[in-house]
Amino acid sequence: MKKILFFLFLFLIPLALAKTETTKVLHFNETVTVEGKTLTTLNANPDTKVRVSVDGVEGIVRGLNRTININEMSINMLNFTYVESESFDVIFELTVNFKCGDKFCNASETSISCCTDCGCEGNLKCINNICQEEECTIEWDCDDNNTCTIDKCSGAPKACSNSLITQCINNDTCCPNICGPVNDTDCIKIEEIIKETEPEKTEKVDDIQSEKVEEKTEKMIINPKEKGILIMAGVALLVIIIGFLFFGKK
Repeated sequence: MKKILFFLFLFLIPLALAKTETTKVLHFNETVTVEGKTLTTLNANPDTKVRVSVDGVEGIVRGLNRTININEMSINMLNFTYVESESFDVIFELTVNFKCGDKFCNASETSISCCTDCGCEGNLKCINNICQEEECTIEWDCDDNNTCTIDKCSGAPKACSNSLITQCINNDTCCPNICGPVNDTDCIKIEEIIKETEPEKTEKVDDIQSEKVEEKTEKMIINPKEKGILIMAGVALLVIIIGFLFFGKK
């Protein structure tokens, strides 16, 4: 029994340490997945440089037969044909030392290299093996206080959208511009609210006009002091005129 376990142990060690390798021909903006790790080609330049992304982590593969490790994926460029930045062919030899996606976070994995197994920190969510922050959780998080929009929380990662209501629907608290009382009962309610507020507006306008009239009347009324000054000025002017007439005849 001990011998069987010993040979079984020797058999499992190579499996545990085994590397997964694959050779793949890729073009611009193509992806390949190896053991749960996804590589995407982004662009290239004629100096045998290809910019790639491995589960959201970007890096540059430089030159032929030179291995680079990006986010726990070893990448070796075997061949490269360049036409332009977004038109090229490249042959990669890809090696991953662990299996991402087996629901076990081993010593070689982290939340960055394999959040599928190791999860994410804080409120981040693991989406497409990348820890990402979501804008919302439920529709209520997207409420924009506009009764004429449909608030949605959807997508991956989840994000808010507020699309305008364009249909005439009864009792949805919205009366779109294309609708009226005939085909949308909400428009009737809005008209009633407008009618109720109109008298209040009229009263406010009347009050403002009355205040302006009172201000003008107050400005037109002369106080006693000003009245006395005007009388004295008038008397003085009259004395000057009489004196001029009297002495002018002589």
